[in-house]
Amino acid sequence: MSNWNYGQKVPTTPWRSAMTIPRNIGIQKVDNQYMVTSMPAPELQDQMDMGIKNSDFYPTASDPGGNLGNITVPAHIQFRTFKLDSFTMIFSNAKGEELRFGYDKQNNQYFIDRSRSGKVDFEKGFAGLHSAPRFSKSDTMDMELIIDNASIELFADGGLTVMTSIFFPSEKYTTWRISAPIRFQISELVFTPYKSIWTDSINLK
Repeated sequence: MSNWNYGQKVPTTPWRSAMTIPRNIGIQKVDNQYMVTSMPAPELQDQMDMGIKNSDFYPTASDPGGNLGNITVPAHIQFRTFKLDSFTMIFSNAKGEELRFGYDKQNNQYFIDRSRSGKVDFEKGFAGLHSAPRFSKSDTMDMELIIDNASIELFADGGLTVMTSIFFPSEKYTTWRISAPIRFQISELVFTPYKSIWTDSINLK
C-alpha cells in the first residue's frame, strides 16, 4: 500500500508501507464487457463490533453542515443512495486537517483528495486529488469503506471501482461530515468499528 515514487520518503518510522486488507475477486458484466471486481473478504466481518445504522435521511438537510458526528477508527462504513449525485465525505481533526473523498457526477468519477490530509510535503505528487472512473450503469450507488489511522480503501458499485490511499495526519481524524446538494438522500448508512486482531498486548521495540 504505497507508491514507487515516494515509498522511501513517507514520514513514518521505523516501518514503511502496509498491506491492503484481504479481498475477494469476482467478475461482473457491464454492457457487453466483463470486468474484474474486488471486495473486502467476508472473514473481516469476524472483527467487526456493533454497528450504528441510519436509514432514509438527507444529511445536509438535517444539519446545515452535513455533520455525521464523531468517528473512531479503524472502521467499516457502508452506505447506499437512492439516486446518484455528487457528494463529498470529509474526515477531519482539530488541527483542520482533512481527507476528502466522494463522487463527481459531472465527470462520472470517484475521487480521494488528500491535499490537506496532514503531512504531504515529502513528495510533490503526494498531495492533490486522485480519481477513478465509475463503470456501473446503475442510477443508485453503493459504497464500502475501510479506514484506519493512515489509510482508506474504497469499494464502489460492488467492487467495480476500487481506490486505496494512504495519508499522514498530525493527529487522528475525529469527526466526519458530508457535503452534497440538499436533495442528496442516503438510503442506508452503517458505521461499524473494528475490534483489534491482537488478543494479548505486545511490546514492539
